[in-house]
Amino acid sequence: MTEAFDAYFVNVMVALGKLVILAILLERGLYFIFDYTKWRDKLEGKGLRAPIALAAAWIICWWYDFDIVAALLDPAAITNFGIFITATIVAGVSSAAIVLFQDVMKFGRSARKQMSEFDRRKKEAELAKIEAERKKSEAEIKKAEAEIKKAEEIISTSTP
Repeated sequence: MTEAFDAYFVNVMVALGKLVILAILLERGLYFIFDYTKWRDKLEGKGLRAPIALAAAWIICWWYDFDIVAALLDPAAITNFGIFITATIVAGVSSAAIVLFQDVMKFGRSARKQMSEFDRRKKEAELAKIEAERKKSEAEIKKAEAEIKKAEEIISTSTP
């Protein structure tokens, strides 16, 4: 019983590993299409990213008869429906991988934009601080000059 369970567990882990690796490879492969400037502008706001990812995932899963449902339940029972379910999972994990890479691990375009925005705001704050210090120094210089002028007037009026 335990040998059969161990073999099942290994097969399931291998299938899940393949699923994750396929999703990451698909995400990286589709990155070119989704991030290429000319295509990105055409795809932006049209809701085509998910259908493209699903189509690519389905073609790959269908070509290789990759059915995660069959791997979990009955490895001999690969079905077109199971392949489609696997493709939807791969496409969904692919978008989760995009979120993981771009937002959590700070590898993507949106994260780069946020970091550059943060850097820009930090530099603006530093410049504002320097400007405030400059204005304060100028005010102190003017005050010192006024005191010197006042002292000179007192000296010139008090000398015979």
